[in-house]
Amino acid sequence: MTNDISQSSKPQFREATNFLRGICALAILFWHYQHFFFQGTGATEFDNTNQPFYFLFSIAYNKGLLAVQIFWCISGLIMTHSYINKKDNGAREYTISRFARLYPLHIVTLLLVTLLQQISFQKLNTFQI
Repeated sequence: MTNDISQSSKPQFREATNFLRGICALAILFWHYQHFFFQGTGATEFDNTNQPFYFLFSIAYNKGLLAVQIFWCISGLIMTHSYINKKDNGAREYTISRFARLYPLHIVTLLLVTLLQQISFQKLNTFQI
């Protein structure tokens, strides 16, 4: 007798959920993209209608920030789906798995951006957005 859970008793993951997560990621990307066109010091001075293809992607430009919450909720659902039926699914194992999955990329990205900001400051005497 094995400890494996049969395929039929596993929770079913819908590909549409992953598709929605992808749409949210794109909306977040568009929302961040507008920072390259920002001029001025206050959010009230910013005019979104000057963004490339604004007529097609206006929702992403205007409401892309809201996609972050949806993205994180779906990511939590996916992670729960991944770990829920594992044999060793205690808090310690979950924390180690989560740390190993998220933080190496986070740390590498943080170091890379720090390096690029320092290069920008040395060459241009200013930091990038």
